[in-house]
Amino acid sequence: MSELVVDSHAESVLARLDLVMDELIALPLDSYADDDLLAIWRRVETAVRRSAAVDHALIGQVRTRRLDYHHGATSTAAFTRQVVRISVREAKARVRAAEAAGPRVALSGEPLPPVYERVAAAQADGDISPAHARIIVQTIDALPDQVRAEEGASAEKLLVEKAGIFDPDTLGIVARRLALTLDPDGKYQDPDYRDRRRDLRLTVRHDGSAHLEAELTAEATEHLRVAIDPLDKPMPATDGARDPRTAGQRRHDALLAAIKLVERAELLPTCVGVTATVILTFDAKDWIDDTGIATTGHGVLVPTAEAKRWISLDTEVIGVLLGTMKRVEAYSSVHRIFTKAQRLVLDVRDGGCTIPGCDAPPSKCEAHHVTDYANGGPTSVVNAALVCTTDHRERIKQGWRSTMINDIPHWIQPNWIDPEQKPQRNWMHDPAAGLDS
Repeated sequence: MSELVVDSHAESVLARLDLVMDELIALPLDSYADDDLLAIWRRVETAVRRSAAVDHALIGQVRTRRLDYHHGATSTAAFTRQVVRISVREAKARVRAAEAAGPRVALSGEPLPPVYERVAAAQADGDISPAHARIIVQTIDALPDQVRAEEGASAEKLLVEKAGIFDPDTLGIVARRLALTLDPDGKYQDPDYRDRRRDLRLTVRHDGSAHLEAELTAEATEHLRVAIDPLDKPMPATDGARDPRTAGQRRHDALLAAIKLVERAELLPTCVGVTATVILTFDAKDWIDDTGIATTGHGVLVPTAEAKRWISLDTEVIGVLLGTMKRVEAYSSVHRIFTKAQRLVLDVRDGGCTIPGCDAPPSKCEAHHVTDYANGGPTSVVNAALVCTTDHRERIKQGWRSTMINDIPHWIQPNWIDPEQKPQRNWMHDPAAGLDS
């Protein structure tokens, strides 16, 4: 039922709406003939679609009155989410829809028609759904400026007509074909068009992984390629076998490595005064027993063993152990990151990845704590070994263990590779010394 409304007229309208909804819900649908049932369904769908026009008007009033600002919300979408209890994604979509098809007001207070008048009218009549409207608006918005100015109105008219015939999936196909037809000279390659189309969406799943989708400008694409090109090359195994990773997996790992390099260089701006840092919270018992889950700073749940592995790697990560009543039992320090001077010394001493048989240069390596930092290992040159990003992830997961002999990193292979467990040094970066050993 509706909440109390001060204005008597609005209360009367909403009361009638509640009454109609109650009657609709109580309809004995099993008593109607098939054709009648489908007719009812279509009428209800039309009514639902018409509600979008009301939503546009309400959001328009929120923006005009700056209610989001007066209630301390960071944006209209954030305020919408709070008021009607919907997801962030849906709130943003509704605000964008209201901007495109909702009523507007000029600075002088004079009413203005919607940006997309035909879309607004079709939604008010219940002829098209929000999905239809979104496809139409996105298609026309993405057109080059000149094409949109010349053909935007006719394109909107055509697409609204087609939306009255086709479902959103089919309309999307029609819209793409229309866009290509309107741009026969290849104006879609214009930098202004690509700049307007730029977008990046990160859809995070419940386990913390995510789907990344992006539309990049030429500048962003070039910088991305420059960043990952040195990091996505195949890395052969110690036995000479091919890198088992696919090209896509190598690009993923290269992007991760590039992000870590930026974090380690401390080039990112601070967030509320704090340097960009991955925060992991553990239950003290789970930390000791290597069980349970840890919580990231973004509220994602990660298995404790996996989270502890993150802490052991060369990135800006801090772990906090909480006991009962959330009492802080212990915490790690972000000072586990090796300094620039230490990295330069390691580059000279190790010459590259210290895993036996790997020829990766220092530029592709991370600094690995021989005695794990989480277990009290110091961040020092005598407790460090360069390891390429691939081996850092794969070899240690397989059970490779590092040890220092005469202040030089050596590695012990897992039992299934070397039953004798003999420490080995990588001579790939110092072949002359290897001949004398």
